[in-house]
Amino acid sequence: MKYTFKNDLENNKMDVEVTINLRKQANHELEIVKWHDVQKIVAEHYKCPKNYKLGTCNNPVQYLNGDNHKRCKGTWTYELHEIVKAKPATKQKPPVKKASTKKKKTAGK
Repeated sequence: MKYTFKNDLENNKMDVEVTINLRKQANHELEIVKWHDVQKIVAEHYKCPKNYKLGTCNNPVQYLNGDNHKRCKGTWTYELHEIVKAKPATKQKPPVKKASTKKKKTAGK
């Protein structure tokens, strides 16, 4: 099994292209690759570009089968999400209340 990762940062996606060998004789081992196998490959071998994180797979429902020459190559597409660092919030001081002076009442007049 061979696999390659292709980043398309303009469209925010990553393609995993997987190729398996065609089984030519019945005594050779049959290779079948499903989405959970691709997930393991991505988790173990893929490193996201700087300021990006890996999203969900857009087309998980497909498989490769070494018995069929049309199913020996497949591409799974994942979303890439750009990480936007938020600017640190500036602390605003609460407004200062002016001290009010109360007039004292004078007694007697």
